[in-house]
Amino acid sequence: MSQLEFPYASAPNPGEHIEIKEGIFWIRQSLPFVLDHVNCWYFANNEHNILVDTGVSTRQSQQAMQQHLDHLGLPEQLLVTHFHPDHAGLAGWFATQNVDLFSHETEWGVMRTLWD
Repeated sequence: MSQLEFPYASAPNPGEHIEIKEGIFWIRQSLPFVLDHVNCWYFANNEHNILVDTGVSTRQSQQAMQQHLDHLGLPEQLLVTHFHPDHAGLAGWFATQNVDLFSHETEWGVMRTLWD
């Protein structure tokens, strides 16, 4: 059995991102619990910018995400893969900035039920 080989010597630090292919950026958001990070992805081309997942809703996470946005720009759309707090935590913050939110209908329904 062969060992895993990673294409990068290290992951991006909070507030930093790595362009892994033209227009695809790897953002690694820190988490305040045992699972210590979540990977988020920013896709940019000449027509659209889309962020996939957000990190938790903490001041530190929001500040780190703002550092990415200062460089990459505010995305037009946010795709939340599922509504765990490490993937959807900053969705409300993005919504206040008029970023369109997309998710699977079932996941959206679960979160609406929890919020209500």
